[in-house]
Amino acid sequence: MGKIKKILFVLIVVIGLTGCSSYKTDDIDPNMLYGTWQSPGKLTNQNNFYIYNSDGTFTYYSLSISDMMVSKYEEVHGTYTVEGGGIHITPESGAPMVYAVDHLDENQMIYIGSNNAQMTCNRYDYNTLSYHLSRSLN
Repeated sequence: MGKIKKILFVLIVVIGLTGCSSYKTDDIDPNMLYGTWQSPGKLTNQNNFYIYNSDGTFTYYSLSISDMMVSKYEEVHGTYTVEGGGIHITPESGAPMVYAVDHLDENQMIYIGSNNAQMTCNRYDYNTLSYHLSRSLN
């Protein structure tokens, strides 16, 4: 039984890492401006994924993984605008939020998502995101 758990653990980690790095700037879908996936890198974690669409809507997916099983799944829809260097999110239910889009790391990538995320896989670099966001406002 222990060997099966180890194999499942390795599979989940490998799938998670390859899924995280498989989106590159030149793979842009015109209907998806930007998405992020956060994972603390543990099996008992919270995974969040935002998709911002060109029509001003967004979808937020949240998965809780516990004991190698999905213990909670949440999907939230809403709208967003881009103002003053931030993405202003208005979910269909719940409190509005603002995420800054000018937080760059050493690779010129943008962090959007929960403040306590230990690892963020960013889909697009800052210049690409700025271009698509400004295009969506015009």
